[in-house]
Amino acid sequence: MARKICFLILSLFGIWKTFAPYRAYWNDMTIGGGNDFAQLYCAPHLIAGHHLYDPPAMDAEQDRIIPSVRKAGGPFWYVRLPYYAALLWPLSQLPYRVAYYCWQLIALGSIAAFIWVCSVKKLPTAILCCWFAAIPYSFVNGQDVPFLLLYLAGSTYLLRKNLPFAAGLVLSLCLAKFHLILFLPIALLAARRWKLFSGFVTGGLAMLIVSFAVAGWTWPVEWYRVIKTPTVNQNLDESVINLMARYCHGPLFAVAVAALMIVLAVAVVYASRFDYSLGMGVALLAGVVSAFHVYRYDYILLLPLLSLAISRACERSEQARRSANLLAIGMVAIAGMLVGYRVFGYDVALLFPVAALVIARISQPRAIFGRAVSVERATPQTVQG
Repeated sequence: MARKICFLILSLFGIWKTFAPYRAYWNDMTIGGGNDFAQLYCAPHLIAGHHLYDPPAMDAEQDRIIPSVRKAGGPFWYVRLPYYAALLWPLSQLPYRVAYYCWQLIALGSIAAFIWVCSVKKLPTAILCCWFAAIPYSFVNGQDVPFLLLYLAGSTYLLRKNLPFAAGLVLSLCLAKFHLILFLPIALLAARRWKLFSGFVTGGLAMLIVSFAVAGWTWPVEWYRVIKTPTVNQNLDESVINLMARYCHGPLFAVAVAALMIVLAVAVVYASRFDYSLGMGVALLAGVVSAFHVYRYDYILLLPLLSLAISRACERSEQARRSANLLAIGMVAIAGMLVGYRVFGYDVALLFPVAALVIARISQPRAIFGRAVSVERATPQTVQG
């Protein structure tokens, strides 16, 4: 009993500590709803006239429905694909405040579902979420990044029920933030989850069909015109690619980005062939690291990998020790790259992943690079897709 009380106190203190920096935005943004949810709520109202990517029309709609949005730095422009606006149409029929609070409750439930379904060690993962600074930033901004955790939990549940195609369909819902999951298809192919991959592709094609049906044939051009504007791409201080652009210019930047993509792709392929869950976690991490349009709340997608690291660290099997070591190497390598860009420059930073692998090979070659145990033996609840 005393242990549970201590965990509860620790969790509540973490929530208070991580939300504290945003108290100045509490009334207008977190409670008032003057945040990114405004453009998601208004987007379905603009489908009929094909004005989804018309900034003046979006500004006028937000000023009409949520006048307080300008106090929070808005109006905000719609940058998602058209199908997403169609999915949000039922929510947009509710009064704004009611829809906004439902949205936030669903986001909270998404995190709870992820903890319950995807994490082996639920209590430590729950405490980790209470102290994870990206989560309160997501709620302050009315973001839907936690929904991706819900889709991941649903896909995992269906996979355990031996429904890989349906699991792929649910996983395709993550395409709402497609720029953050570019490495997920690589992970599915490397893990040879053919039915899961086919469901993912089918879901993606269905979303494209719906997008063209509701927004016409010219929406890709209109969408691209909006996403390349400085208004949409401002304050990208948490973006690794943006950080690289500060130190690398011209051909050097292209080479650095290509090298980073190759390193991340190799890591995703190796991790996916080694362990499906590990591959998915590394793919989500790679997506956040490699995307240009990234904010602090997008780092919520690191939670699956961190949760896996917690569970594997508590296990004693050879497979668990091996994957835990691999997780540690990957995190050290990526952290080294980020610190290296800040302190040493790009040329030294790119040596960190190589150095991590060399040290691992010398110190514990059999514990890390030994023959991998099959996924079926390692995770009997997971069914090959």
